[in-house]
Amino acid sequence: MYLTELTIDGFGILANVRLDDLQPGLNVVHGPNGSGKTTLLHFLRGVWCGYDDARRRRLLPPLSGGHPGGSIDVTSGDRRYRITRQALANQSDRLAVTVRRGTLDETGGIRGAIDALTPNLVHLLFNVGASEAHSLDQLIAMAAADGIPLHSHRRRSTRFDERLADVRARRVALLGGDGTEGETVRLRDGCREAAQELAGLRQDADRLREQLSQRYDEVVRESERRAARVEWLDLERQAVQSNLIETEGKTVLAPAAVPAVSEDCIVVECHPHDELHKRIRDLDQRIAHARTVLEDLARSRMHVSVQSAHIVGSEPVDLLAALDQQRSALRNLEQETIRLRTAAEDLHSQSAQVCQCGSFDARVQDAVRAMQQGIYLLCQQITRQEQAQRQSLLRSERSHLDRCETELLQHVTLLQKEREQLLAEARQPQLATLRHASDIEHEACGCSEHHHFAERPTARVRVQVSPVAAEPVRLADPRRPDWQRRLAELTAELDRAKAAWRETMALIAEWDLERSRLIVLERRIAEQQIEVDRRELRLAEHLEEGQSLLVVEAGLEKMRDNVFEDEQAQVIADASRYLAELTGDRYRSLQVSGEPLELAAVNDTGIAIPSHALSRGMLDQVGLSLRIALSDEYARRGISLPLVLDEVLSDSDPDRVDVAIRILQQVAQRRQIVFLTCQ
Repeated sequence: MYLTELTIDGFGILANVRLDDLQPGLNVVHGPNGSGKTTLLHFLRGVWCGYDDARRRRLLPPLSGGHPGGSIDVTSGDRRYRITRQALANQSDRLAVTVRRGTLDETGGIRGAIDALTPNLVHLLFNVGASEAHSLDQLIAMAAADGIPLHSHRRRSTRFDERLADVRARRVALLGGDGTEGETVRLRDGCREAAQELAGLRQDADRLREQLSQRYDEVVRESERRAARVEWLDLERQAVQSNLIETEGKTVLAPAAVPAVSEDCIVVECHPHDELHKRIRDLDQRIAHARTVLEDLARSRMHVSVQSAHIVGSEPVDLLAALDQQRSALRNLEQETIRLRTAAEDLHSQSAQVCQCGSFDARVQDAVRAMQQGIYLLCQQITRQEQAQRQSLLRSERSHLDRCETELLQHVTLLQKEREQLLAEARQPQLATLRHASDIEHEACGCSEHHHFAERPTARVRVQVSPVAAEPVRLADPRRPDWQRRLAELTAELDRAKAAWRETMALIAEWDLERSRLIVLERRIAEQQIEVDRRELRLAEHLEEGQSLLVVEAGLEKMRDNVFEDEQAQVIADASRYLAELTGDRYRSLQVSGEPLELAAVNDTGIAIPSHALSRGMLDQVGLSLRIALSDEYARRGISLPLVLDEVLSDSDPDRVDVAIRILQQVAQRRQIVFLTCQ
């Protein structure tokens, strides 16, 4: 409730005076001494409580004429009333409440509220003049009589409650309690799950490692066996092929069907060292075959190297990162399909009369473009992995070619040593070396007659043959058909053996691929071990913190139970806050004690100074602080009147007045204040 207008018909020295345009906030009425400010204060007291006090002060009948009394306009919410009180000749008053805005039913409530006001409440609290400004003991007594708590009381200290609540909340969050599970329970479960996953990974790795080891031994043994069979079949085929080449064009004698007599002598050439010649020739053929195989291996290695160089850079730098990219692309594809489905659902839900082609086309194009990007990204990743797999197979094949070359070179070295040993054991080593020179030793030869020493000497033996009836018949070697058939069988079997050997090489390449899986699994094991260690460390930290919090919580509870403090009443606490601001913390609080009640102000040194010992300026500040706090308390109890203050700061210095005005401006935001002053 606040005043909007005052009309004085006749009161004291004032007659036909109107004060309007009063605002809900702070209103300052300035005038010199004797201008009627105090008369205005007494008029307001009379309207609220009657004119008995005004008659005692001889303000009625009016000194300047006019009908005794007047009216005030008040506003409460959206309702407005005019309260008129006229002084009658029989020393009584007539009160009238007129509704300016609102309903007539509400006038009874306003009249009842006015009748409930007591002179002490109005004079000491709501309409205060300079003579009542320092009547603090009467103000305290009135508040106590109205049941307002003023004494302090001891209670358990609450200074530890906030800290204790924080500690308890953190302890419950860590260790659990109050029907909830703590973080340590979840961390322990997480550690258990991570350890189980680590154990599973290790079991998988051990099982895969055992399988790879067993398969590798089997595949390597099978590869060596098949390679040895290929070598043996190749040597057998070369031996048969050599026999066919040696007997090609040669004939043998056979008796004619009709015997004939001849006197001719047949000369037969015989090699004096047939055994050495055969062994040297066999060794040279095997060396020549090994040379041919080495040439084939070199061509194969060159082909493998060219293919490997063509796809260099296909291996992903980080396999896990590549897998994460593929998984991210799949998630993006899923999101785009969800977007398409949502767009289709939105289109289906729209009215058939509204065309949605434009927006739907844009959404579909964006989704299709994003899906194409995801598909092409997956295509590139898969192609790179395929090329990486091919690179792994090529490396395995090249490694196998290197092993075969090493084995063949070792085999050629053994054959050369055996050949040199045979030549060294001949009767004439140097002559045998010249006669049995290899084709490599003649390849760069420029000598004119070097070949004469390389010819094999022959011995002529004349044999007397009995005459026959006719010329002998010359036939081909009868063993050639068997050799040809054997050559075909060996060739076919050699092809099958080579195919089987290539299959084992493919198995070795597959083993290398499985080995890469084991490497990835071992990397996951290392990462999982790090995760297990991290979780266990975090669990240990949480447990240690939880135990520390238990100790701190017990200590805080003990301190809370043993520490007590005096709690001020709400009114005294509010007044103390205003007093500290008014005095610049020179006085910190107010105290009410004793019987009868006595008010005291506590300075910054903790000394309580009773009100009768305070200076007049200090009494101004204590009175203003206490009245603001009490007006708030009465407002909470349903009695809310404007504060009309007449020269209540006349004894305060200018600095304190400035602070008081600032406080009054803050209070005026919730209650109307009319400040009467000549300053």
